[in-house]
Amino acid sequence: ARVAPGALALIARAADGSVRDGLSLLDRALALGEAGSVAGEIGEDQIRDMMGLADRSRLFDLFDLLMQGQTAGALAILAELYQSGADPALLLQDLLDLTHWLTRIKFLPQAADDPAAAEIERRRGRELAGRLSISVLTRCWQMLLKGLGEVQAAPSPLQAAEMALIRLTHAADMPPPGELARRLLEAGAAGNAAPAALSGPAPRTSAPTASAPTASAPIASGPSASASSPSASSSGATAAGRTAVAIEESPHPAPTMSQAEPAVQSLAPLSFVDIVALADAQGDLILRTNLARHVHLVHFEPGRIEFRPGPQAPTNLANRLGARLTEWTGRRWVVSVSGEAGAPSLEQQAQAAIDAEREAAERHPLVQAALAAFPGSVVEAVRELLAPAAPAAAGESEAGEQEAGEQEPAAEQD
Repeated sequence: ARVAPGALALIARAADGSVRDGLSLLDRALALGEAGSVAGEIGEDQIRDMMGLADRSRLFDLFDLLMQGQTAGALAILAELYQSGADPALLLQDLLDLTHWLTRIKFLPQAADDPAAAEIERRRGRELAGRLSISVLTRCWQMLLKGLGEVQAAPSPLQAAEMALIRLTHAADMPPPGELARRLLEAGAAGNAAPAALSGPAPRTSAPTASAPTASAPIASGPSASASSPSASSSGATAAGRTAVAIEESPHPAPTMSQAEPAVQSLAPLSFVDIVALADAQGDLILRTNLARHVHLVHFEPGRIEFRPGPQAPTNLANRLGARLTEWTGRRWVVSVSGEAGAPSLEQQAQAAIDAEREAAERHPLVQAALAAFPGSVVEAVRELLAPAAPAAAGESEAGEQEAGEQEPAAEQD
């Protein structure tokens, strides 16, 4: 039996430089003719069926649809090739080979004259290489490589291949990272923003994070995290692919509990925040939580507290607080309940500070550009960025080094 030149090219490509694999595939092809299953010359279609390969023209059609973001058409071609006997793993491998070939054409145009490729493949290869950018091709390579590993490990290779192609079509509408960064900088400059904030760390900055909206409450981190309610505490990792933009912190941030809670230096509290810190230091976490969450302060002076309890406050909160303070401080405290509205609870004040930071971040031109680039995204959290410590001067004295070392723990606690 004779083997067509195109079929021999398929065998040589599948052998990938291995003489033993090439001879083995050629023996299998000749066996088709000897068994009489193929009449006359053994062509490309028979070799593709034998090895589970996809038709090259349909492979180009599939790749073109993937780059255009046409999910339905790409999945239809995948189903067609699978029904004709193509192996999903080999199909993704062929897409990887095609991506590599197109990338080489970008740098070496003579690579399009590969003698192993048919004339229609050369023509379509030049067309695709001229239309697609390097960043798009390299992103496609990375996604296909990850998808190939998933197909090889998945219990259903076809389903894994479909998910890999869906990711590719979804990414086709997204700009490459470099292009996105350029657009954000241009949008920020157009909005009279300060792009220099991205070129180096500011003395104290905050980083709002744009991500897909979730049903959970905002994640609180940084100085205000310890005062937030459980619904606003750190509740898990945020979505992948988010964009962080550094903005300048407000010169007069709203006070939060953790900012106002110094380490307990003595047993003579001078403010209600000191009372909460004292309860925390004494290990009475239930009292500490009730004070922060359910107390609306009406009046405070050393030895006397007047507050309005919240609806969920314990009925004996005033008596318990008075007894504890008398025990801890060694002096008598008068704690009474008032009918006046009082101030917001400390947790409410902390949450208000978090909301104010988020609103300030959303008004920043760079953040607005990021939200516009990703429709449906929201600012989920504002995190404080600390500038790295400046290196010590070469001629710094030993005493200065010792002083800097003594101040370092305090700097880490800011």
